[in-house]
Amino acid sequence: MDSVYETLLNRLLEEVKNEDIKKGINIALSAYMDSGYMNYNDMYNDELMSETVDGYLQTLGEKGV
Repeated sequence: MDSVYETLLNRLLEEVKNEDIKKGINIALSAYMDSGYMNYNDMYNDELMSETVDGYLQTLGEKGV
């Protein structure tokens, strides 16, 4: 069962026409789902957070590999 947050983001994806906004929503949705695999202390691990964000950007073609 999806959370309220996932349901809202998926609904936004259906309604939004701007592709850049859709990319941002997809990043937010991916980050939310991936956060279930992280713990509170991970949020203070700058290297881990940087690698995670870089991974999302590479997946979306926003950052060179």
